Amino acid sequence: MTYSFRILLPVGRHFAEIIKRALDPENYVYIKLKVKEEGLMVECESDSAGSLLHTIDDFFWCFSIAYSTLLDIKNKKK
Repeated sequence: MTYSFRILLPVGRHFAEIIKRALDPENYVYIKLKVKEEGLMVECESDSAGSLLHTIDDFFWCFSIAYSTLLDIKNKKK
């Protein structure tokens, strides 16, 4: 059985491009990231539900740090 996960994170194209470049080296084997006009498309699949959950958890930790950093930089420019 194959388990899959797909979500569009509505962060906008500019942030999506930056986050993709930052996270691709970490995730290129396990997670496919695609930049869309409205944000970042995240897709992954696994033969194990536990493995899929671990991969998603790891990705969202990394995403959270990258996104928070971008927001901090944006807010300091104001």
